[in-house]
Amino acid sequence: MKKSNIMFTFYIIILYIFILSSCDRSIPEEPFEIGGNMNTAKIILIGEEHGISWILDKQIEKWRYYYANEGLRDIFIEVPFFTGNFFNLWMESDNDDILDLIFEDMGGTLGGSPAFYDFYKKIKNEFPETIFHGIDLGHQYNLTGERFLNYLNENGLQNSEQYNLTQEAIEQGRHFYELLLLEYRESVIANNFIRKDYKGRHFYRTLSIEYRENIMANNFIREFDNIGNIKIMGIFGSYHTNYNRNISGNIPTMARLLKNHYGDIIYFENYRNSR
Repeated sequence: MKKSNIMFTFYIIILYIFILSSCDRSIPEEPFEIGGNMNTAKIILIGEEHGISWILDKQIEKWRYYYANEGLRDIFIEVPFFTGNFFNLWMESDNDDILDLIFEDMGGTLGGSPAFYDFYKKIKNEFPETIFHGIDLGHQYNLTGERFLNYLNENGLQNSEQYNLTQEAIEQGRHFYELLLLEYRESVIANNFIRKDYKGRHFYRTLSIEYRENIMANNFIREFDNIGNIKIMGIFGSYHTNYNRNISGNIPTMARLLKNHYGDIIYFENYRNSR
């Protein structure tokens, strides 16, 4: 009996050590990728695995530092131009009606998760002078895009730059999803799929990926130049923020395209939920 008790205790200790080590690996404290000089950079990119609460908390921590200590007010984010502008309208409002509509439109996507909702609420409550710049192509163009066009029409802003850039983002979104559908159909015909996962079949994509990275870089450059090259922070999926690698072999990331354009003024650090 004594021997079996000792063995049982030994197994419990081993199991406990294994559980602790697993927990340590699941929430790394440091970024898994870093590039550039943080002290001299004017563009700070924080890459994320979407919708992970502790990573969003890390981004809040970063923004708290830059907001308080360096006076930054502009955040570039992975949403379309019209969504970024809706966020700014919400920042000036005394309720969450606009925020609720945005998240209603994004329902079912990683960007529409409760963790992101809480993230934006924290930004508004703690950093009320924050200005959002949406630089992605027009996701939810038929929902949020149309809502924002209606808002501009109702306020007599049909001839504004906002109106033109909203229309441009909507067209970018339409074209992207047309490319995506084309690539999916070609993969179905050729039965040429990469793998299966919780979302279903992953098909080979090159045209849509390259189009999106170029659009994001071009929109980023437009917004950055428009605000006078002041220091900013950007929050994007880590897929887009490492300028030292390509996507799918030879497609440059948004960050690499930005580095090609601006040179050594970009710093990035990327976070994910496990190593």
